[in-house]
Amino acid sequence: MGFFAKKTLAEFTDEVLVARYRESGDKTLVGELFKRYTYPVVGVAYKYLEDRDDARDLVMQVFEKLLVDLREHRVEHFKPWLYAVVRNAALMELRNRKSARNRQEGYRQHVEAQEGDFVESEQELHLDFQVGFGKNGVHSGGNASSPDPLTGLENALARLNEPQKRCVELFYLQKKSYVEVAELTGFSLNQVKSHLQNGKRNLKLMLDNPGSQPS
Repeated sequence: MGFFAKKTLAEFTDEVLVARYRESGDKTLVGELFKRYTYPVVGVAYKYLEDRDDARDLVMQVFEKLLVDLREHRVEHFKPWLYAVVRNAALMELRNRKSARNRQEGYRQHVEAQEGDFVESEQELHLDFQVGFGKNGVHSGGNASSPDPLTGLENALARLNEPQKRCVELFYLQKKSYVEVAELTGFSLNQVKSHLQNGKRNLKLMLDNPGSQPS
């Protein structure tokens, strides 16, 4: 620090401080630049981000990055260069936010469309189940000699594999929705739909042909 022995840091120009920091790596030199320009560059960032706290956070990130950049690049006119860096960082932040919003909106629309398809499919499956098994959950056709149709259905349910059995019980017998079944079982919506369709098919097969094996 012999160069600065007779002067305080505040007496040196930006460019001298930048050049000496590039040579020495003394962070107090960048600290002096930070004191000089924090307020005005926060104003630059605020103009784009329109939030004072976000602007301060951005400027802090910029100055942390300057500790590296000012040692790697020769900066001849610090003030306009710094303003350009802050402006570009603010614009990049806005682009990132817009991209994140677009991703969120796209995901929301995808989920809504998927759920709409499942709601329609739910209604069709519930109706199909009532037609095929009766409003009380009892198969309306098939083996007429069975003395207790409910027992036949219970036996058939017990023979389903566990994912099919769990989904069928929740969806048809407990009247849960697709989304509720997915939340309770941990399956995806598509897995729930697949287990329900396969389980219903296996139930009909076993009730119509008691000796058959579920797939």
